[in-house]
Amino acid sequence: MKIIIFDIDGTLLSGAGAGKLAFEKIFLELFQKEKVWKNIIPDGKTDPIIMDELARMVLGRELTQEEHHEMALLYVQYFQETIKQVAPAEIKPGIERLLGRLAEKKIPMGIATGNFEIPAWLKLEQAGLSQFFSFGGFGSDSRNRVELTRVALKRGRDSVQGASEFLLVGDSIHDIHAAKALSIPILAVATGKTAQQDLKKEAPDFFLNDLSDTKKVLDIMEVALEHKD
Repeated sequence: MKIIIFDIDGTLLSGAGAGKLAFEKIFLELFQKEKVWKNIIPDGKTDPIIMDELARMVLGRELTQEEHHEMALLYVQYFQETIKQVAPAEIKPGIERLLGRLAEKKIPMGIATGNFEIPAWLKLEQAGLSQFFSFGGFGSDSRNRVELTRVALKRGRDSVQGASEFLLVGDSIHDIHAAKALSIPILAVATGKTAQQDLKKEAPDFFLNDLSDTKKVLDIMEVALEHKD
């Protein structure tokens, strides 16, 4: 059985800053620090890693285990509030058509994202895309991109009988590194903030500027997932 696993941010959609607002509320509440989101580049990073980067930048130190746990709980709580305050996510070109065609073909789809699980599903639900996905690996499973992607693969195998062939679709070098580490093919797309040349330097198996040409994308997926035996 063939399975497609998608990253969320920069690949399926671009949010309007609910995560940023949630982090800023947390740092104001816990540490009385305002406007902390300045030089953070979140692309491909997990939420726990973003927390640590913010702490080092704003507090000049590492978070304690207790602080990290408290921040994670608050982030999920505040994200549920802030996502209602921002504009709907921008769905990337061709995504709705592509997901619809994959669903018609009965190809299972999952998620591998650095977002904590609840915010991830909220993003997909707000964008009207959640119905296409049945499992995933999240930043709440691991702070490490490779490991959360490994979790997504395991959940795919557990939930889809006969699952054996996977393709990862993502917009960052972190997605490419995870796919290579797990020996699965990667389709890199330049719909995030990572420059085309930087993505190509990492030698993804397949590369597209975006996913707007549904037939071309489906052809690539067919090649990527063909049996090798």
